[in-house]
Amino acid sequence: MDNSGSENQLEKKSFWLVIAFSFLIFFAQTKDFKLLFDGLTYVSISKNILSFNDWKTLHYDPVYYQNFYQHPPFAMWLQATVFKIFGFSEPISRVLSSSLSLLSVVVVFLFSKRLFGLPAAVWSAVVLFTSTRFIKWSTNFYLDGILGFFVLLSACLWFYSISPKVKESKSSYFLSFISGVSIAFALMTKGVVGLGALLIIPASVLLFARASNVLKLFLFFAGVLLPFLFWIYFGNGGAFIEQYFRVSVTGRTNLHTLSVHPWRNLYTSWIPWWPLFLFSFVFSLRSIFKGSFDYQVRVLFVLMFIALSFPIGFSFGASYLEHYLTPFYPIASIVSGYGLSRISYFSKITENGLNKAFLFLFVITLFIATVAPSFHVVKETAPIKWMNELNSFPDSEKAKIKQIAFSEIAFERWYGIAAIQGKSNLMAIAGLDPLKPSIDQTLMITLNDQKVDPSWILVKCFYVDGFRAYTSEKTALCERY
Repeated sequence: MDNSGSENQLEKKSFWLVIAFSFLIFFAQTKDFKLLFDGLTYVSISKNILSFNDWKTLHYDPVYYQNFYQHPPFAMWLQATVFKIFGFSEPISRVLSSSLSLLSVVVVFLFSKRLFGLPAAVWSAVVLFTSTRFIKWSTNFYLDGILGFFVLLSACLWFYSISPKVKESKSSYFLSFISGVSIAFALMTKGVVGLGALLIIPASVLLFARASNVLKLFLFFAGVLLPFLFWIYFGNGGAFIEQYFRVSVTGRTNLHTLSVHPWRNLYTSWIPWWPLFLFSFVFSLRSIFKGSFDYQVRVLFVLMFIALSFPIGFSFGASYLEHYLTPFYPIASIVSGYGLSRISYFSKITENGLNKAFLFLFVITLFIATVAPSFHVVKETAPIKWMNELNSFPDSEKAKIKQIAFSEIAFERWYGIAAIQGKSNLMAIAGLDPLKPSIDQTLMITLNDQKVDPSWILVKCFYVDGFRAYTSEKTALCERY
């Protein structure tokens, strides 16, 4: 009896179940979700690409941070493109990162299904969309989730192109080229962080001995090189790269801990999945020692090293920040899902099990739509309070203001700029001297007891504890003293 039809139905049902869960997790409550600090920073820069109509130079602040060399521009180019199409708003700021998170689950599912079978595909996807730190950081326009997507895509395309099951065709060679392009995008998103995958992926050709793979390796590196040549020729990329390594990378390679060590972070936060990752690691080693080093085990072995390159790298060369590990999870989920599918109880996907999962999905959907939004607690930092206060003014009053400036001692400048520009269409000026004459169409924030030039007019209706607001006489807001 032919069971291919029922198997195809089971695969389709599994796929759409995974998509539904992932969509809810990555997109639910987008309206209420608040961007975190780094996300606000990159949103500000992306918005300023359009404001300044300058795609070559990353602008953060017109006074202190005119040129931003901390990270390469690719993710911010993508975000600026999203803003150009859909307009600027805080919910729209999450569309790019959430979409790539959803695509990461799709790539994990499809790659695992082809290589390891349907049970491994389902469990790999489940591991990824239930990895809480991945959800937190990959959907908040941090660069790490975008980097992780391109590393994942590159690895999966590369192993698919060199698979012995794939016929030698133009498409397989094209995929090896696109794999290189994807790694280039990873490097152009967060620079040296993608170097581990860049080295491991092509080196894996040593484990897959076929003459055609030499040409595919050449095409891979051609794919890596092409976007950089385009950037250097059309976007002043050479100068940016030189400044990036001189200004940013050299200052970040010294070890300085700002959070828990990467290995401890994974041990405490990636429960219950890290034991499965370890199980798969032990399984692959045992297979090697037994001489059963087939294609699947070789791919699994290389994927482990790509995933581990991130915690290993950050153990030696940077701050121990939690979001740095975001690219680890998509690759590691493939490894862990495979390990779970090797356990007999989880080795089959049944129609009855999927029906129960869809029922559970329905319950979760109701929860997210009704109860979960009440769990949000907005962090009311000073710049956010300034924005909320200004937004409470009538539109005719708000229209007079084009920028917010704050004195050096009013607030830490980097966060102030991010919070203002990342949440509004206003420009932010950091460290404005309040003893200088007033500026039209500007709301200046100072401490309560700070002296200001007489040309500044106090905004009587501005009520943020510890701060005062001033405008020029020409753009005075509300009633004045």
